[in-house]
Amino acid sequence: MVRNDPAKRAVYVKTAKTVLKWCFYVVVAVFFFFPFYYMLTRSVMSVKQSAARPIVLIPTDLTLDMWRAVFSGEDAYSDHAVPYVKFLFNTLKIVVFNIIAVPLSASFVAFGFAKCKFAGKNIIFAVMLSTILLPATIVQVPLYVLFGDLHILNTYWPLMIPNVFGGGAMRIFLIRQFMMGIPKELDEAAEIDGAGYFRRYLQITLPNCTAVLIFIIVEVFVANWGDYYGPMIYMSIAEENKFTLAYAVFLRFQKSVIPRPGDEGIRAAVGTLMALPPLILFFCFQRNMVEGVVMSGIKG
Repeated sequence: MVRNDPAKRAVYVKTAKTVLKWCFYVVVAVFFFFPFYYMLTRSVMSVKQSAARPIVLIPTDLTLDMWRAVFSGEDAYSDHAVPYVKFLFNTLKIVVFNIIAVPLSASFVAFGFAKCKFAGKNIIFAVMLSTILLPATIVQVPLYVLFGDLHILNTYWPLMIPNVFGGGAMRIFLIRQFMMGIPKELDEAAEIDGAGYFRRYLQITLPNCTAVLIFIIVEVFVANWGDYYGPMIYMSIAEENKFTLAYAVFLRFQKSVIPRPGDEGIRAAVGTLMALPPLILFFCFQRNMVEGVVMSGIKG
């Protein structure tokens, strides 16, 4: 009957496509969610169960010992107390500074390229944009020497000062493209009313760039939250209580040549702690992030 009825056949085909599509979505979701599930379950397992072989995927012996060790700093499986909460606050200092400094500095530079007229603007913009092609490792040695001459190594300043000067060519480019889509009539009207460049930047352009600025804030947060490479270079001989969370975790388990009881659980608990804030930010602002990137791409 279905074979002879085109309408019913079309319904069955559409239903089959929908089922296959959602099956595919479920498989992809499980594939990406499984590492987080594995990490979360490991953080609430007992030491005995987390070390069991074959691997246990569904915890039965639940415990919060690993989380207590993280928040109390009394890591019974380490050679000494590990103040993870202190490292967390150290990381927050850097992150908070950068999520304020980068959007402001990048948007200020982008405003100059998007809304101001001056000689050689396009050439300067092209030179600035070409720096994206430079690998980060090329400037690490000059920056290290510069920070050494300024006597700010083993402090937080090397992780914050560069972000005051534009925040990166790609971020400037994204914001500039977004600003190019703001109607120029708004600037012309403000100019007629006597508003200067700075006032137009603060009162007209910046409020209209909310979407792309949220994208930049979330991206900067994620980049700095999990960064251990920068502290490893610029804070390698700093006092331990100045370490960031990612760098402290890196050192804590890098030194574990022979795995110790509880290592896997502590690592999972700290990993879960580090993964939660970016996940929460993404779920809260995913619409703004997508809008910021899409509008930057189609405008200008």
